[in-house]
Amino acid sequence: AYLIHTSGTTGKPKSVQLTHDNFLNALQGYSATDTYCLQGDRVLQMAACSFDAHVMEGLGPLVNGGTCIMLQSQRNHDLSYVVSTIERHRVNVAIFVPSFLYALHEYLEQTNQHHMLRSMRQIVFGGEAAHATRLKPIFTALSRPPLFVELVNGYGPAETCVL
Repeated sequence: AYLIHTSGTTGKPKSVQLTHDNFLNALQGYSATDTYCLQGDRVLQMAACSFDAHVMEGLGPLVNGGTCIMLQSQRNHDLSYVVSTIERHRVNVAIFVPSFLYALHEYLEQTNQHHMLRSMRQIVFGGEAAHATRLKPIFTALSRPPLFVELVNGYGPAETCVL
């Protein structure tokens, strides 16, 4: 088991205990629905180790026969670096908070580099509120050939493991 610190949906910081069984059940549930981290996936490790997504990004691929692509320290907000890492390592799954996803989309629009995400299969977003009006142009851009990136609302990984 491990403890994760989260504000969850209440906005009040709290510690949440996650058991090994809860964690494994969550991974198996994601895998059974083709929603995250399938065998052979190359998952980008974006989250700081103090966030619940870090555990899913790091252990999820290893448990399911995938690969965890780790970013250099303190470079997870460097859009150019993240995009080039996705392309260079053929990342196909990533978890982003919506605010990063919005910034990434704006960067790709400004630099005309959507093609650098051609290896991506899925982007899971969560950890903060997402807004449909901001997601719609992202969905449109990521659905144009040669891209077919699925967007998945994965809000609250700690909370879903606890249930």
